[in-house]
Amino acid sequence: MRKLLLVMCCIMFCHSAVAADDSVYFLALADIHFTPVSMCSSVRQRPCPLLQRLRTAPVYQWQMILAEQDNAAPSYRKDTNYVLLQKNLEAAAAAASKYKVDFVIVLGDTLGHDFRYYYKKYSQDKTQEGYRDFVRKTLEFMSAQLAAAFPGKNIFMVTGNNDTYSSNYQSVPGGDFFNQTGALWSALIRNAHDRVEMRSEFPIAGYYAVDVPGYSDLRLVVLNSVLFSSRAVGHGAERASAAELQWLHQQLQQAKDQHQKVLIAMHIPPVLDVYVTRRWRLFTLLEFWRPDMIQRFKNELAAYYPQVAGIVTGHLHYDWMQALIVGNHHDIPVISVPSVSPIFGNDPGFKIYHYSSSDNNIDDYYSYTLPVKGTGTWSIQHAYNIWRKAAAASP
Repeated sequence: MRKLLLVMCCIMFCHSAVAADDSVYFLALADIHFTPVSMCSSVRQRPCPLLQRLRTAPVYQWQMILAEQDNAAPSYRKDTNYVLLQKNLEAAAAAASKYKVDFVIVLGDTLGHDFRYYYKKYSQDKTQEGYRDFVRKTLEFMSAQLAAAFPGKNIFMVTGNNDTYSSNYQSVPGGDFFNQTGALWSALIRNAHDRVEMRSEFPIAGYYAVDVPGYSDLRLVVLNSVLFSSRAVGHGAERASAAELQWLHQQLQQAKDQHQKVLIAMHIPPVLDVYVTRRWRLFTLLEFWRPDMIQRFKNELAAYYPQVAGIVTGHLHYDWMQALIVGNHHDIPVISVPSVSPIFGNDPGFKIYHYSSSDNNIDDYYSYTLPVKGTGTWSIQHAYNIWRKAAAASP
């Protein structure tokens, strides 16, 4: 009898271990657009007292200062203030605990819109040094908030078009922003080897790759797709975008050699395509990248299609999903994350993704949204087996 019980326990344990190994849950935030001086718009005094306190205070005091002074209710058509940031992180932390997520991805645009404009307006400081220092402190504060919300989790950061010391969509490959931000964001990665890898690659132009901790057969490739954008500006951006695609080629080849699947994370998606079937394209709504970058990216994915599990992205602020068609007949899921910022009239949110190694793709996801003017109750939508259903419905 004891032997029978022992065998049954072993079977149950092995089944549980296999089931655990078969599933990867991860949480994604996008377009946080945190604006620490949002309440300055309601204060006539210049320089704004709140901004002056934040400029002079060490970052570890920011939470206390913001809790005291930035206590306005969140509002549509505005970026994320301290109150909304806390609401979103609290809900995301609870969801991460519920689903026992393996890691967290922040899909770019941590900084608010027109960050430089509002800094100059409310601080009366026109110096580049003052602005850079405030950007660094804001990103340091956000890193601390994320680390506190997801203790013990690896947090992988993505560069957005607003994440810069320069103008919107401006990247400076090898510049101070990528060097300093790479050092800051690498500290959010717990695995020492991955931390070193990220720290060595990110300063080049804001992209890097790591094996997902605990799942050596799944590799996370983080792209800086701002460089591919049709709005990208900055000296050397075009050359850097070509170098990034060459680097992507190497990553995909490495994944193929090591029998890995690749999860690609980026801020700006390559294209938003609307079509009726694979053979009949109805029309193209938007192309966010330069046409040559879109074609080269698709060519890379077509050559390594079996390695690509899916693409997760931000930028549009809304919850959407599409098929990226490569090689004329291969579908790769591109799944976006609702933004934290409600600036475009959208409800703030985040997503929990499920990756199944048996199906080798992103399968299910849970999309959380919070009506800004509602009762404070989060709405949850579960898309179950959505990609397999979509693929089965396609001719």
